[in-house]
Amino acid sequence: VSYRVNTPGEYLVNVELYGKRVYNRPVKIAPKVAATAPVNTVDTNQNIASLASNCTVAKLSKSNRVNEDVKLTITAYDSAGRAKSTGGDNFSVTLKEGPQSSDVNITDNQNGTYTASFRTTSPGLYLWDVKLNGTPIKGSPLKVFVNTSPPVNHCVIEGMVTNGFVEKQSVFIVSPQNDGKLVSVPNNAVAVSVDSRGTQLPVTVTPHARGYQVAFTPKREGRYNVSVTIFGKQVWGGISHIKQAQHDPSRCALQGAGLSRATVRAVNSFTATFYENDVLKPLDPKALSVSIKGPAPVTPTFRENNGIVTVSYVPTAEGSYDISLSLFSHPILESPVRVTVEPQPGKLNCRLRGSGLKNASVGAINSFVVSVTSNGVPVPISGIPIEPVITGPSSVSSETKAVGNGEYEVYYSVKSPGSYQISINLFGKGILSKPLVVVAS
Repeated sequence: VSYRVNTPGEYLVNVELYGKRVYNRPVKIAPKVAATAPVNTVDTNQNIASLASNCTVAKLSKSNRVNEDVKLTITAYDSAGRAKSTGGDNFSVTLKEGPQSSDVNITDNQNGTYTASFRTTSPGLYLWDVKLNGTPIKGSPLKVFVNTSPPVNHCVIEGMVTNGFVEKQSVFIVSPQNDGKLVSVPNNAVAVSVDSRGTQLPVTVTPHARGYQVAFTPKREGRYNVSVTIFGKQVWGGISHIKQAQHDPSRCALQGAGLSRATVRAVNSFTATFYENDVLKPLDPKALSVSIKGPAPVTPTFRENNGIVTVSYVPTAEGSYDISLSLFSHPILESPVRVTVEPQPGKLNCRLRGSGLKNASVGAINSFVVSVTSNGVPVPISGIPIEPVITGPSSVSSETKAVGNGEYEVYYSVKSPGSYQISINLFGKGILSKPLVVVAS
């Protein structure tokens, strides 16, 4: 700041920053009459030595590619933190780490700044040591990523990154992109950090068809800070909410014809059961959320019995419907489910036979046959209109096959002994007045 006064006397000089007075101001001055012509203002720090800890280095270019010049700008500051306006400092730039060596040219701009430039032919991470008279300056060593692909201007994050479960691996995909197209970047260009309460978690980053797959395993419940950087620039940052494993929706099993096909203006249903170590656990209907969207509005109803939740719905129009399910506000793995609502069939009857309707063997394949008839005549139906619903003290795997002439054979296997209930749905509607009880041993 320079100024001139034309009249001698006492003056107050006040300095403000954003409308507030700077500390220790105003200052009282009493200019005297100059004996000679006014002296021009000079740079009072031009001859003061630069201080390495105050000097800075930064990249000039936003993206760096092989066979192109990468430029760094070095700014000199003196011991008082003032930017130098003259050159002559002894700066050096040397490669500390990188896939290849490279010559560096340093240009003294004679205004307190210096430009360092170099060219590489190999992609990867380069670490550059920048020193003044052999002493590292602020920001040294400087990371420079060199890439073969176009610069990354967008990044897509897919997968389980904002929610997860204790002791269960959280996996998500990082897709670097340029104008919507996937960009290939070096392995060491992608860095991910996950921390909870100041503790860093081990993270693995591996190549993936859509970019890079990131995986980490949280050890306790709570909030985790997740940060993703590419070429040293943060492209995503957020919170991952980790809950105890009892909230894990992957332990929820869904069964019933109402998850594949339904009948218009009829009650269609499916069941939801929750297992822990293959043991049935009570499930609160309030923890289950179901949304059904299609040609007509549908409102589902819930009924709980011995820990098994039955979801029923009545569509009023034919067509395709999407059923979305979540447990404790977390989507169930099979969700959403596409269901085809068909017109009501004619009057059909079913007959059941087979040893698997009375007794079952644990770990073995048990079976029974369902015959579909109309007025005593077998009715062949395309697809599988039969859906068994088998529940009990353990999870049950089942499969239904059409054997011809209106007959369908049901195979099922149980993991634990005890009493199991078998219900049969035809086009999503139950055909038994009450479930059959099968004892497994």
